Amino acid sequence: MGTERSGEDWLEVLAGPLAEGAVLATVVETRGSAPGRESSHLVLQGDGRLVGTVGGGCMEADVYAAATRVRRDGAPRLLCFHLSDMEAHGSGLICGGEVRVFVETVRDAEVFRRAGLAREAGDTVLVATVVEPPVEGPGRLLLDAGLAPLAGQAPPGVLEAAREVGAAVLADEVPRRVRRGGLEVFVECVAAPELVVFGAGHVGRQVAALAAACGFRVTAVDDREAFCNPTAVPGARSHVVGEFTEVLARLPIRASAYCVVLTRGHAQDEPCLEAALRSEARFVGVIGSRAKIHRLLERIGRRGVPRGRLAQVHGPLGLDIGARTVEEIALAIVAELVAVRRGVDSPAALFRTKGVRVDRLRLDES
Repeated sequence: MGTERSGEDWLEVLAGPLAEGAVLATVVETRGSAPGRESSHLVLQGDGRLVGTVGGGCMEADVYAAATRVRRDGAPRLLCFHLSDMEAHGSGLICGGEVRVFVETVRDAEVFRRAGLAREAGDTVLVATVVEPPVEGPGRLLLDAGLAPLAGQAPPGVLEAAREVGAAVLADEVPRRVRRGGLEVFVECVAAPELVVFGAGHVGRQVAALAAACGFRVTAVDDREAFCNPTAVPGARSHVVGEFTEVLARLPIRASAYCVVLTRGHAQDEPCLEAALRSEARFVGVIGSRAKIHRLLERIGRRGVPRGRLAQVHGPLGLDIGARTVEEIALAIVAELVAVRRGVDSPAALFRTKGVRVDRLRLDES
């Protein structure tokens, strides 16, 4: 197989100048126990280097072999793997599931360039691709979050198919397949949810790095330039430095954003937590003891933040994994972020019995 390249992801490659002529493999369906997941991507570049993965192992070796053939003849292929059969042939895979992988030469790099720009800006977009029957002509559309087409060309019916499931894909970031007019269309979401990390100390630095590796677009905020810069917090895409009250007055927080408060003290925690709660941020979490969080929420509530909004705070922040070290604490925090992003059905099964009883907050005192 080719040599893997680290430091880039599949979309960064396809949004760049070397996209045309590269080969893209996409997992479009999995059944049963199978490696990888739907919407996993592997890119074979012209120089033989690989970026991404479709699950590893001998299945990926077969995908790589198919990708080299696609690069030679230009004909797209839809590969079907029955992993129980592969086990029988001595591959060593014992998953027992089924996987379908669509392999194609990239001819519509503009779609990926626009998708990459949208992700970098923090916007969410949809990519709709015809996977069956494989078409050698235009077969991909890019849609914005309002389901309006942005780029690409595709046969009749593809736009309607994408709109049929687009709202659901945007809501849970889970790809879906639609059949319409004899075509199977794979609709996937390109997103990098924004994570605002208030506090760039030891825990904040580790949270930024791990969250970035998990697909979050991280903004680090601190009042100390020595702690909040690209060298100190390389996991963050942007670094905002200044007195917290001044920064919070000009820092936009999107409704889709995740906010975690990890500053070095109560005096810094309070304005950051209040600003996050007054925004429409999807997730607001704060590190610390229940007693500390209780006091913070009482003070913030007395300034008019509704009790219902206070109840949405995730705190003490982090899954209960018995974390002790800085790295373990960061892992627990990012695990909670991922669980919320992926819509864990029973978060109580993962989250400790924690949180502040908002019905016991005394908000009517001066």
